[in-house]
Amino acid sequence: MPRIAIITDTDASLPRALAAKHHIRQVPIVIQFGDQSLLTDNDLNDAQLFARIDRDGKLPTTSAPSPGQFMSAFQAAFDEGADQVICFNVSSAISATYAAAVNARNLLPDRDITVIDTQS
Repeated sequence: MPRIAIITDTDASLPRALAAKHHIRQVPIVIQFGDQSLLTDNDLNDAQLFARIDRDGKLPTTSAPSPGQFMSAFQAAFDEGADQVICFNVSSAISATYAAAVNARNLLPDRDITVIDTQS
């Protein structure tokens, strides 16, 4: 039976423990408050993000992960024994994250990688 690795971006807001339990890799979204850049789920979790928005009274900007970040996550999954990767991403209507994952997939043409636009 083929081994399938699941990868998503941190806009999925999966709790770290749940992602770890199910071996789901999460590629971090960048959150920017002015000149300060933070990686979701590494530097700041959802509760901290919303507390800061409440405290500062304004929304941050965000940046999609790079294709290189997705390619590294895909390659790590294959290096750990996956035969296939399925990558779920935040809606392409609101983020460049899906496009970055597609670009990464195209950099690994001999690998079985499915990238899904969740449209949510």
